[in-house]
Amino acid sequence: MGSNIDPEDHIPRALRALKRNVRVTASSTFYLTFPIGKRDDPQFYNGVWQLETALSPRKLKFGILRAIEEQQGRVRDGNPSRPREIDLDLILYDKLVLEEPDLQLPDPEIRTRPFLALPLAELEPYLTLPGTTDTISRVAEALVEQKAENHERGPVSRGGMKPLPEFTANLRKMLKS
Repeated sequence: MGSNIDPEDHIPRALRALKRNVRVTASSTFYLTFPIGKRDDPQFYNGVWQLETALSPRKLKFGILRAIEEQQGRVRDGNPSRPREIDLDLILYDKLVLEEPDLQLPDPEIRTRPFLALPLAELEPYLTLPGTTDTISRVAEALVEQKAENHERGPVSRGGMKPLPEFTANLRKMLKS
């Protein structure tokens, strides 16, 4: 999940809304990251939440996550680089492998985006990505190494991502309440 429009308001609001619909069991560290391809736009706060639900992946993504995005003013106009109030994505669903035009699990961007892979590896370091033999930890480390080789380190060494410890701690407190 991520936000680059007033993230300190939108992310906690999204967490409260999500908790009304599913059980949120864990939060990764949240990171400050540059927008993909548009360094002039505001930076994103990105992280991963772990959930428990009996909802199907489709109902979770299109019934819950998209509804929360809409409530917070997210506009989907076909511009993937547009700044956004909130961006809630479903990147894994247990061990399910799913290939549909509007829903792919695991999300293929896990392999190319450190802001997905690193937080996921923090929550589940021994997880094998469904449909592969690769652990998320190996995928995350390869992305960090690739960023270092390409000199795209950004504000800090972990794939160009700066940890947000206070923000993360506040979200984790919200999980307990």
